Amino acid sequence: MADQGHDPAKARWAMLQLIRAGGLLFILGGMVILSDAIAGPPILGIGLLLIGMFEFFFLPVLIARRWKSPPE
Repeated sequence: MADQGHDPAKARWAMLQLIRAGGLLFILGGMVILSDAIAGPPILGIGLLLIGMFEFFFLPVLIARRWKSPPE
């Protein structure tokens, strides 16, 4: 089978998964700070938690809409 070249859909899917993974790391960081496992101000934990939730749940949807092909 011949190589069909670069598939932009695979690259976009990978980018969305990396965004979700980054959001998950922010959420976990916020939870660790809020549970006092790591010293830090609570506002930092809340901020990380909120940013992570936005990045995990909403950012991939917004980016996917932008990448969506226009109807023909």
